[in-house]
Amino acid sequence: MRFCIIALILVVFAGMSPQAVADDAAADGTVVVTLKGSFPLVAQPSLWSPMQMDMTLHEASELLRRAFRAPERRVVLDLSQGFMPSLAAAEALADTLRRRPDDIKVVCLVEQVGDAAFVVAAQADEVVMAQGGMLFVGGLSLNIDHYRDLLDSVGVRFTAITSGPQKIAPEPLTQSQPSPEALAEYRELLQGLDTQLRQATVRGDFDEDFLRAARARNPQTARAALDLGLVDRLVEPSTFFADQPQPLRHLSEGPDIPDLESFAGIMQLWRQLLQGEPRQRHNQVVAVVHLEGMIVDGDVGLTSGQVSAEALRKLCQRLADDPSVVAVVLRINSGGGSVSAADRMYHSIRKLDEHKPVVALLDSAAASGGYYIAMGARAIVAHQHTITGSIGVFMVLPDLSSMRDKLGVHRTTIRTDPGADLLSTNTLTDAQREALQSVVAEIDQGFQELVGQRRDLDAEAVAALADGRVFTGVQAHALGLVDSVGALPDAVALARAQADIAQPLPLQIHPRNPGLLGLLGMGPQAALPAQVRGLVQSARRQQDQPWFLMWHGVPQLR
Repeated sequence: MRFCIIALILVVFAGMSPQAVADDAAADGTVVVTLKGSFPLVAQPSLWSPMQMDMTLHEASELLRRAFRAPERRVVLDLSQGFMPSLAAAEALADTLRRRPDDIKVVCLVEQVGDAAFVVAAQADEVVMAQGGMLFVGGLSLNIDHYRDLLDSVGVRFTAITSGPQKIAPEPLTQSQPSPEALAEYRELLQGLDTQLRQATVRGDFDEDFLRAARARNPQTARAALDLGLVDRLVEPSTFFADQPQPLRHLSEGPDIPDLESFAGIMQLWRQLLQGEPRQRHNQVVAVVHLEGMIVDGDVGLTSGQVSAEALRKLCQRLADDPSVVAVVLRINSGGGSVSAADRMYHSIRKLDEHKPVVALLDSAAASGGYYIAMGARAIVAHQHTITGSIGVFMVLPDLSSMRDKLGVHRTTIRTDPGADLLSTNTLTDAQREALQSVVAEIDQGFQELVGQRRDLDAEAVAALADGRVFTGVQAHALGLVDSVGALPDAVALARAQADIAQPLPLQIHPRNPGLLGLLGMGPQAALPAQVRGLVQSARRQQDQPWFLMWHGVPQLR
């Protein structure tokens, strides 16, 4: 059946011609760039539409750069078709817009978007809105769900052993409501993110006072958005595009369609479909490695919504051996995961840095284990809206005693030593809890010592930061946890400088797009959604051993 689908796709593409207009089109006219989706670092099939891959953040940024390199001096940025970036993704796209040539005019079209979209729109020369649109500019909120009562109803309880009172990741499983420490942390985090969001949204005469007035009227109709100064004018989209300077040229992401009138072109298309976008060879490149998802043990790859220690080790070895790679940027979006996997990844990165400079760029989240692996780089750059820190360790153990009672199951435990049944889903004894607490404390102490060593902080300063709290990128910079605040171009420039190379170099992106084989579920673990694969693989590996975690569950941010 899958090969029939491939054949059908080839037949459809055979009726199409190559891109009619190349990037060297006439200077008169307008280039249209349409951005839609959530812009992950690593391409993943949509959970709701498995045959469709979301545009990655790199693809979106490169599409904008292509538009700015084009001869046309006018760009329409269409954000009206489902633009849903994270704050960090919006910040990265806004940075790309700010770096455009001075003679490029950008007009941004919005229709149904929220606060993050205006971080991008604020960089345009003009913001127009569809007449029938609706804006949702109302500030930020956090949604934190707690499952203690639900679990109690079926007789399941979790015991959490944490390294500090603000290592709050297990709370949704162990409590019915957030602890005072958790509420304080969430409020401080939200306030820090919102401060950066407000500053990034202002443009021209539209200052923070205007923004507060606009938020008070959330949601905003098109007429209200115009009256409030959120947009410059209202348009009917089809008329708006027809009125743009002609010819109108739409740029699309991904490789151009080959010439299907030749056998070589057909074979090139076949390779693209099966293997993903072809990689160009250059004498010198900066490798950009995207690490997104939960940190896990084993070798399950880097494209399955998780980051596995063995897969990263192999990639680091290839990059170290590749003479064309002069420097490496690790772009991290992870709340952490397995302690052992994070430690292995840290050492793999350190070994790579011995051969060529490695710089870490923290994306939406690089907390706990995500921050741990970032310390393997010689320098760390964070976005303003990055969530990082969460220095600490925890473990969770299920207690199914109540469930067994409800089901009429009576367990008898016979053991040779007091700790022999530690992982048997029984209620922990005081001695067992104390033993686990000492192990968590020992691992946490190693984490703190590494922070002090890598960030040149004394033990007292680290201890003040190592209670499990999270910080924004700006806060982390002020505290000395990162070296600078910036975006991908800043991290790449820093990596080149560390390699003593002044001129710009091409970027080599890892991991590659998995191609149609991965999209059709022919790759390993590809049949399951990414959110499920990580949990299944981790549970399978940890079923006979304790699960110590460096992880921070970032709550839903809207």
